[in-house]
Amino acid sequence: MSNQGWLFTGAHEPLVLSDVPAPTAAQGEVVLDVAAAGLCHSDIGIIEGPGAAWITNLPIVLGHEVAGTIREIGPGVEGFAPGDRVAIGLLAHGDDKKTGWDAPGLSRNGGYEQLAIAQASELVVIPDNVSFAQAAAATDSVTTAYHAVVAEGGVRAGTVVGVIGMGGLGMNAVQIADAIGAEVHGVDTSEGARDRAREFGIASVHADAGELAQYQPEIIFDFAGFGTTTAAAIEAVRTGGRVVLVGLGAIEATISTNLLVTKQVTLIGSSGGSKDDLKTVLSMISDGTITNIVEEIPFDTLPEGIRRLSAGEVVGRLVLDVAGAN
Repeated sequence: MSNQGWLFTGAHEPLVLSDVPAPTAAQGEVVLDVAAAGLCHSDIGIIEGPGAAWITNLPIVLGHEVAGTIREIGPGVEGFAPGDRVAIGLLAHGDDKKTGWDAPGLSRNGGYEQLAIAQASELVVIPDNVSFAQAAAATDSVTTAYHAVVAEGGVRAGTVVGVIGMGGLGMNAVQIADAIGAEVHGVDTSEGARDRAREFGIASVHADAGELAQYQPEIIFDFAGFGTTTAAAIEAVRTGGRVVLVGLGAIEATISTNLLVTKQVTLIGSSGGSKDDLKTVLSMISDGTITNIVEEIPFDTLPEGIRRLSAGEVVGRLVLDVAGAN
């Protein structure tokens, strides 16, 4: 089978649709017929320059949020069979965690292609009633949010929470924290995102992160990560509170060390999740606890999807319909 993919050749260069060598499964690997691949803001960072240093092998097919059907199984793979519907976990935590940037779309060709390699240890079976698009977005957009809220934030029933940036990850964090029983207050410059958050029963929504201070949040999650948002979170969180930084809108930030120290604020970085986190969020999508907001776009419109994401025109998660190109 031919294999087309969108190649990244370097920072500030457009992605190029090209014929890519079809992969074969080595020891412990499988080949997937990619069905769906989520578009992530970190891909924007790679394409526009600041995140390009993460990529050591060029050219490469980006796309680290991947779901599909197993086509081929390599030697030593157990527990999976051709035809299984699976998602590739971005395993930054847990017993199966990876070192460095070992993931599709970062260390090897990713999901913006028709065929992709995965390690069997990364795979999680997708529940029957969860679509490929939902599952692809769940690998990062939901799992990263879940790990940040539950593991790093330690959110419990009654916790007063602030969420800055209610795009794909932030909107999922709103739902997860609400399901736990937290009091959630959200911030986003997008009126559409604020309106969507109201549908999930959020306590309040705002356009300015400074407005969170009135609620004295115990924990603020910064899913925007533009530097100014992190500084605003440190200012707004209550004394002795916690700020969990997930977003990478900026690679560097200036924050008030005076406030960090005098307010005794804990600043934590959070990235990815574990295989158990992914299994949990797929179950939460399956049972309706989380409404994973996705918009599928055709395979050949990826550049326009990247433009929309970069311009802040997306509510939820854009997902590339790779299966539609087969």
